[in-house]
Amino acid sequence: METTVPTPTSGETTLLYVDDDEDTRRMIGTILHRRYKTVQILFAGDGIDALLKVVERSPDIILLDIFLPCLDGFTLAKKILTDNRESKVVVVSGCSDPVVVDGCLALGIAGYVSKPIYFPDFFQLLDELIGMEEVGP
Repeated sequence: METTVPTPTSGETTLLYVDDDEDTRRMIGTILHRRYKTVQILFAGDGIDALLKVVERSPDIILLDIFLPCLDGFTLAKKILTDNRESKVVVVSGCSDPVVVDGCLALGIAGYVSKPIYFPDFFQLLDELIGMEEVGP
């Protein structure tokens, strides 16, 4: 059976993962680094740190929790999407309240991923956003 490995279609992609839980950042970071070896991955633990990294680095993709200290994820997503239309924002949250989910989707985010993360769907979304295509070994 042939194994497929995702590879980027062009250029280096930068991804910012924002979550206030250090263990979650570490775990997801390890998973992202293993799967997306050519993607530069940045981390932030609160909304203000994330906003500074968005301004400084202009990441291509931002994975963002909703409940963050200093500046909540909804407000941050709204600011990012207003000020920086190039970045794609994906909310990754344990909140399944339809009002919150619909509010985020109405902002124009690229996706909403519920925690606990179902990784096949998560990877499919990221592969599409990164511009990955499946290639043989």
